[in-house]
Amino acid sequence: MQKLIALLTLFYLTPIPSFAQSVTVNPGDTLSKIASLYEVSIRSIMDLNQIYDADALQVGQRIKLPENAKSSLIASDISHIVKSGESIEEIASNYNVKGEDIIRLNRINNPNYLYIGQKLIMPQGALGQRTSNSNKKKSYKAYHVISKGESLGMISKAYNIPIKDLISNNNIYNPNVIQPGSKLYLVSKKDRASSSNSFFRKNSTEAKSFNEVKWRDYGHLKVKWSSWKQMDGSYVAPALNMQGNPLFIAVNCPSHKLNSTGKGNKWKDWIAPSKGFEFNLLDDLCR
Repeated sequence: MQKLIALLTLFYLTPIPSFAQSVTVNPGDTLSKIASLYEVSIRSIMDLNQIYDADALQVGQRIKLPENAKSSLIASDISHIVKSGESIEEIASNYNVKGEDIIRLNRINNPNYLYIGQKLIMPQGALGQRTSNSNKKKSYKAYHVISKGESLGMISKAYNIPIKDLISNNNIYNPNVIQPGSKLYLVSKKDRASSSNSFFRKNSTEAKSFNEVKWRDYGHLKVKWSSWKQMDGSYVAPALNMQGNPLFIAVNCPSHKLNSTGKGNKWKDWIAPSKGFEFNLLDDLCR
């Protein structure tokens, strides 16, 4: 009996091991940044995960954290999916939290460049998103990427667009058959062209006075860095080629691809980076 009591006493006095925390490596993450956020040493993370090269992290990699890891920021169970035109400040205001806390919790390297569809975890204390944004300007969104299980009726209701307009804008022959992952235009081709042309008209004259603003050199291009705008899920900015002729460049961070305009401001095909300055441009904008 005494032996049983001793065993039970030992059982209840033995601390219960805690579940190991882990994080997913985001673009721009370093072991130093993760270690600093969770107040642990870089060496302890490397030993736990059998990492031999601190600079060889892979985006999407799961990193286990030591049991003593802690963060001054605690995640809530609320998350937000970034929409076109949104900023950290706007999102923070909607959830009544600090923008800097969102940046730290999500380990965002450049808060000026969010991408559409990006998932942001809200800090503890976040309120449900406010729906009344009557004083805020509605951002232009040209298309919707269809998710699994969605129907034209659901998308029509979400964007307050008649189903017949969606069918017409996208030349849909069978409204009951739409493919997940495909792009569904929310406005007509004429309206999309009008929106693009107004953007080009507004910025074409600015591209000629490059001494008045901050520009950056990338290979044979001069990019007007202060004028990046969101457009159809990508970032677009005025630029000058080596002959001094104005053009526009576009960067799509999620797909890691580039585009530029040619004659008549017509977009070319999207390309993957192949030259050093193209990789540098993507890194500077999308990190």
